[in-house]
Amino acid sequence: MKVIGMQHLLSRLTVLLMLALLVVGPVSCYAQTYALEVSKSVVMPGERFNITVYSEYPYDTLLLFVTGPEGEAVNLTITRVYRGDVVGAPGVISVTVDEEGRAVFEVEAPEKPGDYLLELATGMGEVVASTTFTVVGGEAATETATATTPAGA
Repeated sequence: MKVIGMQHLLSRLTVLLMLALLVVGPVSCYAQTYALEVSKSVVMPGERFNITVYSEYPYDTLLLFVTGPEGEAVNLTITRVYRGDVVGAPGVISVTVDEEGRAVFEVEAPEKPGDYLLELATGMGEVVASTTFTVVGGEAATETATATTPAGA
């Protein structure tokens, strides 16, 4: 009796496990993988650095939103495109990855010092990756230097 009861329990557990795999399996099959990288995380005002966007699917078009230190939308100047297609618009950059699922482009850092947030989103606006970079020096460095200069200098 105990052996038959144990076999029955194992068969039910097997069925439940298979059902769970059927339910969970398709969800993970459709999940896309994205990545966003910057070549430098700390830059000077006007300094150029690269942004790399990865997508699991070739020719995928994504949106890159740039937010400044005070939560404002920021326009980055695109200076060169190495891979993919990149088009800048006020407050957003449209990025289409190449046949290998990658886009690489160079931008110029903003003049205003502070922390900047890059958010990569699908065409539907779902944020799928993010990273940050920091602009140091510039206006804040000049103000600090002026404020700390001795009176007799």
